[in-house]
Amino acid sequence: MSTTTDLSIHVFADANRRAMAAVAYSRVGPVDQESITRLLVAKTKLSQIRSLRPPSTAVPRMTIPRLKLRAALIAARLLHTICEELSVDIHSC
Repeated sequence: MSTTTDLSIHVFADANRRAMAAVAYSRVGPVDQESITRLLVAKTKLSQIRSLRPPSTAVPRMTIPRLKLRAALIAARLLHTICEELSVDIHSC
């Protein structure tokens, strides 16, 4: 029976027209048994509703794919911060 403990960090992100969000979970436990999963951190950000520029030069709303990319960026930054704070190599997450 192995007593090796495995740590993995899972980050998920999503977005819609109103908001972007990212969440990070940790999974800790022996490789060959049940593991414990815990919420580490969640981050939300409102999407840009309207431009602050005058109407004649206003930029249209961001597209859904663009918002999803921004959510992925939030998730990547979360993972980077978590790995720094826990002193874990980002490639081992």
